[in-house]
Amino acid sequence: MANLKKTAIILASYGSPESKDDLLEYLREVFNGRDPPEFAVRDTEKKYSKVNYISPSGQIIKDLRVGIEKLMKAKGQFEGVQIVNAFKHWKPSLVETTRNFAENGIENVKILPLFPLRGRSIYDSYMLPVNEYVAANNLNITTELISGISLQKSFKNIWTNSISRVLKETDYLLFTAHSLPRLKSEEELYIRDLEENSRDMAKELKIEHYGTGFQSKGPYGKNWLGPSIYDVLDEIKEAGYKRVVTAPIGFMYDHLEILYDLDILFAEKVRSYGMEYARAESPNSNEQMIKLLYTLIEESLMFSE
Repeated sequence: MANLKKTAIILASYGSPESKDDLLEYLREVFNGRDPPEFAVRDTEKKYSKVNYISPSGQIIKDLRVGIEKLMKAKGQFEGVQIVNAFKHWKPSLVETTRNFAENGIENVKILPLFPLRGRSIYDSYMLPVNEYVAANNLNITTELISGISLQKSFKNIWTNSISRVLKETDYLLFTAHSLPRLKSEEELYIRDLEENSRDMAKELKIEHYGTGFQSKGPYGKNWLGPSIYDVLDEIKEAGYKRVVTAPIGFMYDHLEILYDLDILFAEKVRSYGMEYARAESPNSNEQMIKLLYTLIEESLMFSE
């Protein structure tokens, strides 16, 4: 039985710079401490200039944490359990946060990545570095992954409600998720979560003209999950659709992969084909998403008691 007063929750995410001055430091984190290549600096500056060099994701994930804390307080549950934000590529890092917890008497850390789809890459990115650090330094602390966001009925409800506000009967609906530098055989769960959620949402919306595609492919690596949204777009154009609506259900909140990769780059390509572009609003830190995350945390903590 875990001592909840010695338990902490980490809301884990990728991270982003907090100002223009942070861009180089952020990119060094992304490139594992090395100076980033010139093209990466140039491309990142171009993207972040579109949002005044501050991604909205930073405030959104803070709002998610505050919302969860308020629900805990309102329900009078889990007094003493700490909830913090920590990052793969920004400060505070996941490893640093876990070390600080161990030094301050925390014995159990539950890590909830703010990514809705399950997959090997999520574990490798967010749990594996922490577990390796704990083992290498003999820390007296246990770790646990909290997952299953996309398995919740409310996740589908959040997205179908959002999609229904922009989708017209003659539109083509394109569900998207971040591509990964992996073979399909290595990410079967990730692909299945995308496809099953897309199918269920399309059924709920009573539409047949929909598809799935992967976006935001990086510049390195040969094996990236496909088809890309651009390959799918060619098929949409050939089929004669006049309007494309994207639903980035592989994400929870707005950041550059949505605001730039979809709403600028992909939208420009759609319009160059003579079609209209629209996007379903992301859940961000809305009340329904806060409740969903709280439910997952609640189930994990109650199981620990």
